Amino acid sequence: MVPIKSNASFELWQSSVVDDDGVVTVDTFLLHPFVNADGVQRRRYLEVGEPKYLEEKNQQWPHWAAKHPGETLNRIASRFLAAFVWYHPLSFSEYGTSRLFGKQLWTIAGTLSILLILLDRRRKIPPEVTVAISAWVLFLIPYIAASFYDRYFWPTLPMQFIVIAYAANCLLDRFAAEVTRHRG
Repeated sequence: MVPIKSNASFELWQSSVVDDDGVVTVDTFLLHPFVNADGVQRRRYLEVGEPKYLEEKNQQWPHWAAKHPGETLNRIASRFLAAFVWYHPLSFSEYGTSRLFGKQLWTIAGTLSILLILLDRRRKIPPEVTVAISAWVLFLIPYIAASFYDRYFWPTLPMQFIVIAYAANCLLDRFAAEVTRHRG
């Protein structure tokens, strides 16, 4: 279930060269060749066609990355954080404060759940939870490496629900065991 990105060269270029932090936002999309009809990139795309345009991006991105290795790593780190630590919407203006905070809390809860499950040595991880964690992480790896924005977060929600529910159950079991131990 690991996706293949047919336009990865463009997305690598876009999230590295065009975007300021590596996490694609509405501002980044406004510069996309299909959105910015008057832009330089749109003219170049129409001039050379899609295969040649993508090949040019495939050549431009490695040169940029070699010239800016620290920035490249920072952008990958930003995408990792957006995927697993701090939810980063495509457009901040479309969210109210409480809705955005809830999604950010959910993102952190998911990552903490993974850590709790992996670090809990008292309990064997059920296969379905192992599959959910693996599918969640494996699904996002290409997007973290190349280009991430919030639409890539949504397909992992079923896996997140499984992982968070299992972690919550582990915490409740541990709490119940501690209460029982102190009472008895």
